[in-house]
Amino acid sequence: MKRVVMFVSLLVAVSLILAGCGASQAANHLDAIKQAGVIKVGTSADYPPFESVDANGNKVGFDIELMTEIAKRLGVTLEWVDMPFDSLIAAVQEGKIDASISAFNYSEERDQTVDFSDAYYTS
Repeated sequence: MKRVVMFVSLLVAVSLILAGCGASQAANHLDAIKQAGVIKVGTSADYPPFESVDANGNKVGFDIELMTEIAKRLGVTLEWVDMPFDSLIAAVQEGKIDASISAFNYSEERDQTVDFSDAYYTS
């Protein structure tokens, strides 16, 4: 049951990130992703246990597994874009990536530019 709740919460998060500027754009963007069959997701893979790179060069961690499952359930291929953490929000806003997942902490400043999911981790 916890997995379902977590998945739904994060699916909402991705939907909100995709929404960016408005609901109709989000629906069109999600449709475009499904039509293309690919979702480009940005991360900064230097924050274990959420996202990091293992000895074999594979991205691993909670956020990586979560986004992999979301892409699978959407029926699309997941394309990772590893970039510096500070550029992730701008990359979503500029359309360079479709979404971002990288253990973002909530702040009033960030809340002005992106939407957040329900918290799935409390530190």
